Amino acid sequence: MRMKLFSKLCFAAALAALAAVSMAHSRLYGTSGNPSGHGNSIWRIDKSTGAWTHHMSLGVPGYGVMSAYNPDDGLLYHGSSDGYWLTIDVEAAVVVSSGGVSSGTMAMTYDRTTGTFLTTDHSRSLYSTTTSGHSTKIGEFPVPMKGLAISGGTLYATSRDANLLYTVNPSDGAILKTVTMTNSDYLVNSTRGLAAEPCTGELWGVFHFSGLGKRILGTVDPQTGVVTIKGETYWGINSIAFIPVDPVDLINALINDVIALNLHNGIENGLD
Repeated sequence: MRMKLFSKLCFAAALAALAAVSMAHSRLYGTSGNPSGHGNSIWRIDKSTGAWTHHMSLGVPGYGVMSAYNPDDGLLYHGSSDGYWLTIDVEAAVVVSSGGVSSGTMAMTYDRTTGTFLTTDHSRSLYSTTTSGHSTKIGEFPVPMKGLAISGGTLYATSRDANLLYTVNPSDGAILKTVTMTNSDYLVNSTRGLAAEPCTGELWGVFHFSGLGKRILGTVDPQTGVVTIKGETYWGINSIAFIPVDPVDLINALINDVIALNLHNGIENGLD
């Protein structure tokens, strides 16, 4: 009886803890283009170390490839400088639809206030792009951008040619604030992709550091510009995106683990 009660209490406590934690859990994915040697691909990236695992190939060419997650439909959207526009179910590793975008894509992020993506291209133009890939120019950046992310309602941008983090007016691309990105050990050169963790709002990027010759996963403080290194990541990564983990999947996994533990301990009907 005590073992049954202990099992029930452990299960209830674990379930409650998981319900709280799972809402703040997300997975990080990166997108690479043709020069990576794998074609356009999506990679699973370890947030603690930057380690990478090939997740799926996209089956289209393109070099300036970017991706952003749409929390309203649960799909990842993929644009390229060559004009490709894909929607992807990342968990199922399936391309849902394939079409074209009316502007090339060098950086993108989803704006929940408008239900559209903010995108930019080689010409420094800022676009509002629908989920079907139709782009309307709404402004212009002073420099080419390689990363866009919205955190706490603020649009941030990073350049492929400078160590600067920009706060941007999303309606016209005007620069509102500029912060120099720094690290205590290395000189930050530029970034290749920017994304906001959906629950914490923390800004993540893939950085180039002077003298390293590698792409480094890290976070950046938008107030101070301080970059915290997580680790080396795949050299072909051009963009990153966070995808929340469905709490139901985590809870089901926990239930299966508890049932397996009960069976292992010889406790019959441990969940009754």
